[in-house]
Amino acid sequence: MNINELEEIYEKNRLLKTVTIEIVNQCNWHCKHCYLDNKKVDMDINKIYEIIDDARKLGAYELRLSGGEVTTSPHLEKIIRYARERYMNITLLSNMSNLEPNVIACIKKYGINNVETTLFSTNSSVHDCFVNSPGAWEKSIQNLKLLKDLGVDVLIKIWAIKSNYAELDNIVDYYRTLGFRCTINVQIYSDIHGNMKLPKEEQLSFSEYCHAVYLHDKSTGRALPINNPVTNRLCPEYMTSIYITSNGDVIPCAKYRESVANIYEVSLIDIWEKSEILKRIQRYCWKDCDGCVKCDKREFCVRCGAMSYIKGNNYLENCTETCLLAEIRKNNYIPVKAKETY
Repeated sequence: MNINELEEIYEKNRLLKTVTIEIVNQCNWHCKHCYLDNKKVDMDINKIYEIIDDARKLGAYELRLSGGEVTTSPHLEKIIRYARERYMNITLLSNMSNLEPNVIACIKKYGINNVETTLFSTNSSVHDCFVNSPGAWEKSIQNLKLLKDLGVDVLIKIWAIKSNYAELDNIVDYYRTLGFRCTINVQIYSDIHGNMKLPKEEQLSFSEYCHAVYLHDKSTGRALPINNPVTNRLCPEYMTSIYITSNGDVIPCAKYRESVANIYEVSLIDIWEKSEILKRIQRYCWKDCDGCVKCDKREFCVRCGAMSYIKGNNYLENCTETCLLAEIRKNNYIPVKAKETY
């Protein structure tokens, strides 16, 4: 059985495959677009152990550790060791600018599978200015090279902004020559209240945004048009994954912040098996979206209900940004309307 066949079994039978735990909500960078709260919350280490144990009982074999910045947690070494001893694959979502010797030693001994990190340039001064942390780029690159040499797969995500737009056409090739996978991303999300924190001077013009969408699709290998029959799940990942915030809220994903329960009040097993809210969200299909079923852009649409939720609508309503992306793709990335920034 290959991994694709295994994933089909998990999705068909609604089996938990992936758990993401936000082990801390604070970061050592101060990015211009950041929407993190000022209140520091570290998840209790014993609760993390309990989540890992329950996740394994439910069949999960992938653990994603998120933040904030995971390397600022004093428990990272213990969490890696505990999860690997229970045969979980581990992905760290980290800026990798702060990697302590004990964590490096732990990774050497127990191994992790992946690191996903965000950088904003190939130019250290551009990157460091955006994250408001002198020396950040050099530290991240040094640690990413170290992890690559240890056999860890590294994915660098580049967010398209005004400061890096001039280098976007070549930025993926640059990082690939260093041995890293790299993608360009275009949707810098608002906070849970719909407020965009990215400064206006860093927002792309509409024509720049269209080109960045093209580079995103090229770097991720997105195939168009998309097969979107009305019976397809709106988000298949919801059928096999869950996200837990540092304060214990259980949510469908990092973007969809509607809490279905709290891990300090209900066990992960009971939440996964009994939460009617979660089951309802998981069951949503394209046919449930009246505005999407007959849309002539559906074959170019990568619909995200979480975006609708963030923008103040309910999960099944159309989201202007998602519709615009579909229109851009349908029109072969040629600007279809005048707009100053996006």
